[in-house]
Amino acid sequence: MFYLNNDIRETLAIARKEIQIDLRFAISYVFQSIVSPLGRLIPILTVYAATVGQNAVSPIPGLTKETYIPFLAIGIIFNTAWRASTSAFQEKFKREKWARTVELLFIAPVRTTAIITGVGISVIVQNTPTFIAFLIALSIIYPTTLTGLLLAFLAFILMTLIGLSVGLIYGGASLATENVSPFISYIISAFTFLTPFFYPIEVIDKLPHPLNVFLDPLIRYNPLNAALSFARTAWLGKEAVSPFEIVYVFIVTVVLMLTAGYVFRLIWRKFGIQGS
Repeated sequence: MFYLNNDIRETLAIARKEIQIDLRFAISYVFQSIVSPLGRLIPILTVYAATVGQNAVSPIPGLTKETYIPFLAIGIIFNTAWRASTSAFQEKFKREKWARTVELLFIAPVRTTAIITGVGISVIVQNTPTFIAFLIALSIIYPTTLTGLLLAFLAFILMTLIGLSVGLIYGGASLATENVSPFISYIISAFTFLTPFFYPIEVIDKLPHPLNVFLDPLIRYNPLNAALSFARTAWLGKEAVSPFEIVYVFIVTVVLMLTAGYVFRLIWRKFGIQGS
């Protein structure tokens, strides 16, 4: 119980510190969070009006006129969390590296899981206006049950933790040598492409052979896709959610958090900080 309470205190202390740093420029902080969802929502409504809204039957495989907007809104919420979490540590470490305070973060015996979770809370808080905007739109256009909301939120938290774990390795590599950062960035971009944030997986079948055969398993068994699919199914409530999907995502999350901590500490001990 003592260790659990200590973990919670460390997590909340890190989250509070990150939020306070972000709020140094409060107007820019809030303005960017408000403009971001509006900038993403307008293209969605434009595409909807020009394609799906003009047809009795949706021309997009796997989607109907009723599920098009909630499908994309959930995708945007998850995409926002994924992008923010994978870049959180790199931006944080670059900032503290420039200020020459990054060593202080790891002098104290802070648990890596507390760092990941604490920064994760700050990422969620930072993007709260985006999440609220799309959740309100979802609740109006396609309301869900309390169970559906909680299950979707569970998948959202797990995806954020996966992104933060990847982001910790990305940030550690940026500290050691920024020459490696572009390669990790490409890997993250590949996972982003292979996650159907903005398209249903059914469209893969429409691609030319053998591209469709090659991409289908990469997308279908992508843990990010499993989290996203679970959240959409839970919210829409048209089918029973798959316990396999959420268990699979949970296992991947735990393994990645432990692996990220180990890899980061290894990079830190072996290479330290290079550059300025």
